[in-house]
Amino acid sequence: MQDQRNVLEKLLVDIYHLNERCDHRQAYQCSLEAVSLSGDPGVETPLRYRVMLAAARCAYYLSLFDECLCHTDMIPDEDGTKSSFRKPDSDDTLKIPGSVIVFEARVIRANVARRRGEFTEAISILDRAIEDAGDGIPSRLITDRLLSKGSCLYLLGRHGEAREHLETALGFATHDDDIRARSRILVMMGLISRTMGFMDKALDYFSRAKDLCRRYNDNYAEAAAWLNEGIALYHLGKFDESEKAAVRARSLFGKVEWVLGVCRTLILQGNNKRKCGEYPGAIRCYKKAGEIAGANGFKRELALTLNLVGAISGSRGDLPAALKFLTEALGVISGVAPNGDVACDIRRRLGLVFLLQGKLSEADKYFESALRDAVKADDKWSSGLILRARGSKEFRTGDRDRGKILFKNAIDHLRAGGCVHELARTHLIFANELYCLEGKGFLLPDPGNESAVDKALHSLIEASHLFSGTDDDINRKKTDLQLKKVLRYKRNSDLIRVDPVRDRDVLILEKSQDLLISEKLVAVSDSMIEVWKKVSFASSFSRPVLITGETGTGKELIARSIHDKSDRAHRSFVAVNCAAIPDHLFESEFFGHRKGCFTGALTDRKGFFEEADGGTIFLDEIGELTMIQQVKLLRVLQEKKIRKIGENMERPVDFRVISATNRSVEDMVEISKFRQDLYYRINVEHIHLPPLRTRPEDVAALLTWRVCGNGNGSSRRVRIEKLALERLQAYIWPGNVRELISVADRVNHMIDSELITIDMLPEKIKSCSEMYLPEDSADERSRTEHGSLKEKLNRIMSICRGNKSAAAKWMGISRGTLYKELRRAGLGHYIK
Repeated sequence: MQDQRNVLEKLLVDIYHLNERCDHRQAYQCSLEAVSLSGDPGVETPLRYRVMLAAARCAYYLSLFDECLCHTDMIPDEDGTKSSFRKPDSDDTLKIPGSVIVFEARVIRANVARRRGEFTEAISILDRAIEDAGDGIPSRLITDRLLSKGSCLYLLGRHGEAREHLETALGFATHDDDIRARSRILVMMGLISRTMGFMDKALDYFSRAKDLCRRYNDNYAEAAAWLNEGIALYHLGKFDESEKAAVRARSLFGKVEWVLGVCRTLILQGNNKRKCGEYPGAIRCYKKAGEIAGANGFKRELALTLNLVGAISGSRGDLPAALKFLTEALGVISGVAPNGDVACDIRRRLGLVFLLQGKLSEADKYFESALRDAVKADDKWSSGLILRARGSKEFRTGDRDRGKILFKNAIDHLRAGGCVHELARTHLIFANELYCLEGKGFLLPDPGNESAVDKALHSLIEASHLFSGTDDDINRKKTDLQLKKVLRYKRNSDLIRVDPVRDRDVLILEKSQDLLISEKLVAVSDSMIEVWKKVSFASSFSRPVLITGETGTGKELIARSIHDKSDRAHRSFVAVNCAAIPDHLFESEFFGHRKGCFTGALTDRKGFFEEADGGTIFLDEIGELTMIQQVKLLRVLQEKKIRKIGENMERPVDFRVISATNRSVEDMVEISKFRQDLYYRINVEHIHLPPLRTRPEDVAALLTWRVCGNGNGSSRRVRIEKLALERLQAYIWPGNVRELISVADRVNHMIDSELITIDMLPEKIKSCSEMYLPEDSADERSRTEHGSLKEKLNRIMSICRGNKSAAAKWMGISRGTLYKELRRAGLGHYIK
């Protein structure tokens, strides 16, 4: 008998180590042998229960849930059973008291219920376990219980309670240095962060979990981290990266034979294919996932696959099939999590189907119940999509004002939730709702409401920018097409002018307020429209922005535009020229000082940061800061606190920082002239302003705006010789827009008979070579710049025998601009 007992003890040790190595199949085989041996009447009861517990755990790891429950049923689960266990003696084999075995068995039962979608039942089992537990329950099991209950609460939409349980579990796991538990808790906390919209935080949780798993070789938890990272990337619209994460997760789940993980990964892969328009592939993935879910009793996953197949049917216009699948899905999920995220999404889709069928009251019923549960769970993704659906419903019933409000709320929820892809889709859908499709697919404005054109244009610009960061090529192309149609409509309706009216050798410049992309930005080029997309996007949050571009391109104007469009527009915009502040005045200027703290401090003075409290501080020429100034600035940007000269206390300040420079900060970082940590702090969002020479079409717009009086409120009609305009467009404009405005003002004072002639232009512009004349396409301009430009620069440098000052004067540009042109043409050897 002692030999049999030793064999069982050795098998239990082997099972433990095999499970630790994630070799669950081999552990399961050992557990079957142990169960067979434990049936001998001579085996002590506590040892037999430990064997049953180990066998239940192995079956659970392999998703053999019925077998798992059979093993746990062999362990008594009634009050008073603890006394049936013999008291532990000095022998190591009986160190686990009966209460511990019963507690762990209940945790395993609860996990089975959770995996089958019976979340309320699982919570009930876990609560009974802690109520009946005596002293001496190991903290490892307490951690397992907290993790299991936190997972159930999350899946029921009770995110606040779930987070409390998980944070407590993390504390236990950290104290016990339980790496396996920590990694799984981090995955769950990432899930909650993802649902609440903190995508960056969620990805950080998943990354930390993966690092722990690799150290511990925990394939299961690493697979879970990959899977949930893939879901987060899916919400961000990064479908290619999401698919790579899903493939990695599926491979790891296959190694550990975790069927539920494979099922969920198939659903994610189907979602990625569906968003990319690959409906047959998506349906195949959903079908496989549905078969696994049905065979193993995964009710939540079964409802989810039915929901997604219904979504595809609806997208194809097969509303009866969509209604059938969605109704079946709702029936399945109502029995396990009637108020969870899956149930919300099913009811939203049912509402959309009824809306398309014209059954408005039915649609309203589903929208309202889904929104109520989504808001209660603080599920930004679900609530944003439901608000969008309700907005579409209001548009179709004629209440456009109510529809606009709902779409705005949907946009706010999705932006707060970090759901980039659905936010972009919402902007696109909103723009389409503002228009009516007529004829052969041309967009026509809302009758009697020209402002709809501008609102649609704004939404399309936002959508285009957001889609550019995703893998959704279909919607990105659709958005760009719609954007071109709206712009074409504005041009054809004289709402925006692209080129002056041509009349043989004389061009007519006419006043047109819509030469502006915005209230202050004059431009018609595609590159500046792209800039405006970024401005519109940057104004929707308060993260730091770095604006780069050559001198005179309008960096401060862009910074002011971001401020004016943001929520901080009602507060101060403080512009600071960093190059003009010496080291010894830096703290006084930026942080302020108290009266009497140094000679000449006659009054208290606010610093730049305090002046910008609640608003925006614009740090112009930030590349000119000294290393000492950079250190002081970095601390303020990190802490958002300042200390005035003469004060001992720090005071908090709330500001948004926008920086600008005409220097290459990356190059300065490489040569240690600019701190790398400060660079990453200010360069969260980057906007680059193209030089005027690369967008000659904007020269005519800017000249018209300035000369025809649009800049000062007056209005007149001015003519210009075609050759004069060609020379203006051919000039390389080293001073960019600032230089063009000076030339326009000069010409304005010389105009006679409202005609601008070539003789009125400065000599350096009149003699500008035709090598700079704009071509018909961007590709041709590129060939000119890298072909003819190189030849001319080579010729000029040869004539001037390598003298760069002489070459710069010859071309009418500064030495700095000459250096840039030489580098751009691949002639950097002249600079050395």
